[in-house]
Amino acid sequence: MALLIPKTTDDDIQALEALCERMTGFDELINLEWLDGYMAALACGPRRLSLEDWLPVFGDGLFDRVFADAADAEAARAVIGKRWAELCAQLDAESILDDHEVLRIDPLMYRFDSEDDEDSEAAEPSETPEAAPVAEAPTDAADSETADPAPADWPGDGVYWSLGFGEAIEDFPEDWVSPTPGDEDEETFYDLLESIALLANTEVQERQETIHRLYDGVDMNRDELITEAMYAVQELRMYWLHHAPKPATRRVEVKVGRNDPCPCGSGKKYKKCHGADA
Repeated sequence: MALLIPKTTDDDIQALEALCERMTGFDELINLEWLDGYMAALACGPRRLSLEDWLPVFGDGLFDRVFADAADAEAARAVIGKRWAELCAQLDAESILDDHEVLRIDPLMYRFDSEDDEDSEAAEPSETPEAAPVAEAPTDAADSETADPAPADWPGDGVYWSLGFGEAIEDFPEDWVSPTPGDEDEETFYDLLESIALLANTEVQERQETIHRLYDGVDMNRDELITEAMYAVQELRMYWLHHAPKPATRRVEVKVGRNDPCPCGSGKKYKKCHGADA
């Protein structure tokens, strides 16, 4: 039975946006879209994390620095927690298995104005609701005098989302374990990650080559890349069902009874040998 997915309302988005604006003062890269991508990576990972598992980790403890007041922090957790619960429901493995062709994940992404929008024949993806516009997009690569020129659709929808997704992987390396070399799903795993990373790739030639390799030589516009990236997120959720890192072996010491033979091999009872002082 598919889970009932809570729906993010406009008020929810505005509340989450307001929280992210406060965090931006400590880390200018973080915004609503970035946080949504970050949470999506955790929601599709091998473990079902709770809010308290990752909030203290992301941004090197950023949440606790921004929301130091207890009441303020509780209110912020409620706002973030609602979106977190929604993403976890969208990426519920059983529901995806019911029909893997259905795109369930509904990302929060900024909609950038682009000259390509009017010419594009593809409709705006319904799975990408509009949030408040951002002031600036990442410009590190685009502004560098030595860097390759940025793609024509830069800055574009999904840039921050992809960056947030990647940051979550870096924050939880013990979860995102690389496949064993030669594993039959090794190439698939890296292709799925590349589909998501493409949204933030500014290297024009490298990006085009990757698109052609992943999509059999077909050119893709940004809306199509976003759709494929979201399917990749769902496929990663399925991947981890079969490749979750094994928990460390837990060693449990056998308790020796006082009248049992001493483990040292002396032949004496434990209470008269090494257990005499116990």
